Amino acid sequence: MAKRQKSFFERLTELNDRHDERKNKNTTNKQKRSKLSIILFSILTVGIIAAITIPLTVTVTKVSYNQPVEGDKPVFSFKKPSGDSSNVLTVSELTNKIDTDASKTNAQMSDLYHKAISYLYQQEYEASIQYQNIINGSRTNSEQVQNNIQLKSLDDIKKDVKNQIEDLKSNLKKVYGFENWNKQFTAELQKEEYGKSATEQQAIDFLVFKQIETEAKRRFELEFKLTDRAFIDRTATKTIYKVDALGQQVRGENGQPIVLFNQGDKVFPYLKENVNYFVDPNNSNKIVTLLTKSFITEKTGGMGLKSPEPFINELAKKQLVIPTIMQLPGVASKDLNSAFTVDSNQLQTLKNLFMFNVYKNTDSSASASFTLSSNFDTLKSFKTAPNYALKQDGETDQQFAERLARHQVLLGKLTLSGSQNLATSGLVEVKDLFSSNQYAALSLIASEVFTKDNKSSIPEVDLTKMFSKDNLTAEIAGSDAYKTAVEAFEALKSANKTLDQTALELASINKQIEDFFNGLSETNKQNVLKAIYNKNLVQKVNSSNKMSFTYKIKDMEDAYLTVSDKEINIVRFDKINSIEDIKKYIKLDGQSLASTNKTNFNVANKLNKSLSQNEIIQKTLKLEGFNSYLQEQTNEVSENKDKYSTELINSLSTKIDSIVEGNSLKTKVDILTSISSWIQNQLKTETSNNFTISNGLNKIVYDWQNQSFSEKSAIDTLSEAVSKVIQDKTEGGNN
Repeated sequence: MAKRQKSFFERLTELNDRHDERKNKNTTNKQKRSKLSIILFSILTVGIIAAITIPLTVTVTKVSYNQPVEGDKPVFSFKKPSGDSSNVLTVSELTNKIDTDASKTNAQMSDLYHKAISYLYQQEYEASIQYQNIINGSRTNSEQVQNNIQLKSLDDIKKDVKNQIEDLKSNLKKVYGFENWNKQFTAELQKEEYGKSATEQQAIDFLVFKQIETEAKRRFELEFKLTDRAFIDRTATKTIYKVDALGQQVRGENGQPIVLFNQGDKVFPYLKENVNYFVDPNNSNKIVTLLTKSFITEKTGGMGLKSPEPFINELAKKQLVIPTIMQLPGVASKDLNSAFTVDSNQLQTLKNLFMFNVYKNTDSSASASFTLSSNFDTLKSFKTAPNYALKQDGETDQQFAERLARHQVLLGKLTLSGSQNLATSGLVEVKDLFSSNQYAALSLIASEVFTKDNKSSIPEVDLTKMFSKDNLTAEIAGSDAYKTAVEAFEALKSANKTLDQTALELASINKQIEDFFNGLSETNKQNVLKAIYNKNLVQKVNSSNKMSFTYKIKDMEDAYLTVSDKEINIVRFDKINSIEDIKKYIKLDGQSLASTNKTNFNVANKLNKSLSQNEIIQKTLKLEGFNSYLQEQTNEVSENKDKYSTELINSLSTKIDSIVEGNSLKTKVDILTSISSWIQNQLKTETSNNFTISNGLNKIVYDWQNQSFSEKSAIDTLSEAVSKVIQDKTEGGNN
């Protein structure tokens, strides 16, 4: 038997191992051990992919495989330097060691996370006192004093929680009596609401933590927030001093109270239009701010931790696109011989594509006052979503509003994507697109992956041909009524009539087309769908029906038609290449939210990506002052309840970096695993125009007639391209 070829993932793991070996040659043993989670994960990755690809290979080749090793079998053995005894490590001992280490690591990270939350909360608590002082020091005569901004102190929260527990005990004593209440109390503490605690102190710690966790993470949460001009221009109505955690004035080196704002000063000097606040173009009093929820403002430029800039810079490292995805009516049949299907909800949209429209020209440079067009020509003229969210040069507000409204109406009639969101999910990371719409994401790399010798194997499709009169009538008996309607439209285009007269006649023509489709027999309905889809998308290969997962649209610029077992979509992309691009869409979303209370590009959600506990630990460990704070805290995981040492903190920092890196790697592996499964399913259908099995491996098809297939397996070829397009720019991605 020929030697099995190493998969892409096995080679990737070996390359990573060699890279880490060179990079960490001079590191300590502890630092090397901290990479254990990633090394183990890489091993598991190979197993995952093997579990997917092996069953496929088994169907076409005879293979041999090894049974799992029994637990008492030795992994390796060694002798002590003295040579007087031999030490053997078995499979069970190794796996138990890994499980134990993982359990200890989880416990240590949990303790570290709790410490981080307490530290962050204390900072927000102290800043909230100052922020409340600023708000009250800038209130007008008509405003009430604000006392609900300041957060509770940790001591007050602990006191409240202890009282809550005492109330619980008191009630249980009344219900169960002094002899039985303690047993019931223990049972209550073990419930979810008390953190499944074994002791009263554990329950108190749990309840305190749950109260402070959300508030502690304010600096990591960015939000668009509606406000008004009065907030932006808010000024001090008296001298505002810096205060401490007790609300007392803080004095400087000269012994005098530190002044933050004099009367008449703006108390939010860090607010800048089109940077962190955005104004409704039609109403200057309707404003949206883009800031974190943090109370902390005393940093460079008075911005503190409220700035969106770190979030923007982080997002700019990602591979970003704005997809425009317009769903067409129809679903492919499994055998591709039967007609595509269209359900009752899709049927009207299909009819609409064969009708006509008229609209008033808003462009003053247009030669006519209105435009007549077939609906499928209008569909072809659609641009990507950002083109309808942006005002064009020289366009008035009214012209922009009319153009946007017209596009939304037509988008709703000619596609199944709806009209309000402009057929886009907004700004998205490419790796997230692979999870939400794999077909669209694969279209991003189709031209690269499915090309050999500068010739693409992705077939082209012509929308004009698909929805043409000749294509439709050639397959349908008794189509004279439709031909007559089309001829009437052609005559109307050259008639010298007013917009109202034209619209009236056009309504009559469209009614004829509606009646024509409604009167079709079931056989002719099938023939219509075959004429549109089967005839244009299905290819005969050695007497078998084949279909591509994506097609290059010949008569739409940079557009693909993707065909899955659930839907048909026209897919296009706007790529985000710079921080300036991101800021442009932030401004558009901010202004739109201020004006209409909705956004088109969902930028805030992408900026405000939720951080995991490990990521919060990682960021907090980098904060000035946190390490000193940790060294004063008890390490609850240590046997002797020691304080956190500098050595331990450094070790944990290295370990948490590895864990976060491992989680990022897992996301990539999940995507590649999904693609491997998708290729397998494509081959199972036996109708894929893109993949085949050759010499026991799944291969990409470049040319069926000449039997031209990819040298490497399809999963290896796709994985390399996908890995490149989903990795952060700082990891070597496209800049």
